[in-house]
Amino acid sequence: MKKNYLSQNFLVFSFFLVVCIACNLSTSNIKRGEILLVDDFSESDRGWEIWSKDGESAVSKVGDKLTMILQIPHTDIITTNHITYPNIEMTVDVAKDHGSTDNLIGFVCRHQNDKNYYGFLISSDGFYGIIKMKQGKSQLLSADNLQYSEVINQANEPNHLIAICDKEKLSFFVNSEELISVTDRDLTFGGNGLLIGSFEEPNDLVVSFDNFLLRAR
Repeated sequence: MKKNYLSQNFLVFSFFLVVCIACNLSTSNIKRGEILLVDDFSESDRGWEIWSKDGESAVSKVGDKLTMILQIPHTDIITTNHITYPNIEMTVDVAKDHGSTDNLIGFVCRHQNDKNYYGFLISSDGFYGIIKMKQGKSQLLSADNLQYSEVINQANEPNHLIAICDKEKLSFFVNSEELISVTDRDLTFGGNGLLIGSFEEPNDLVVSFDNFLLRAR
């Protein structure tokens, strides 16, 4: 069964905009492979946006992890860090703590604002895909619909995710296996971060992230 991401009407909340080009890291000082950020979320402030919105959604530090909470349907929420660099590799360990398995979990790169970014997504029922959000319109780059893979651990089991944004090439690895690689030239700059999303019934979706690493490509 294929999950149709494009049929959903998503509303995105993000409270940390990293659009300012002046905030970009100087490319002349960054070498390929250089580590830009390592975060096990044990420290109180490493530049992530922490927020709560009217009991509907929240991002917080809980027990040395970054926890994202979503209680309303057909919604994505994003948190970004302070690093703005176009060509990157991100890794993170992630697990759903509570809520529906019919969800979205993953990364964003080249996040300019809520209407422009790339997303690397899995669901807790085994689906995956790469999306492009451009001027508020979502497009799946990986296929017509989110695709299923047995590589993805389901339900509350943890997954290790890797996303690469390297010039026009976008690649997504789950549990050390490459699931998809596509090319796209539309978005060339922006920040990075983490995303969760809901479909019809979020059932108080709670997702925890740990061991985030960001390096230059």
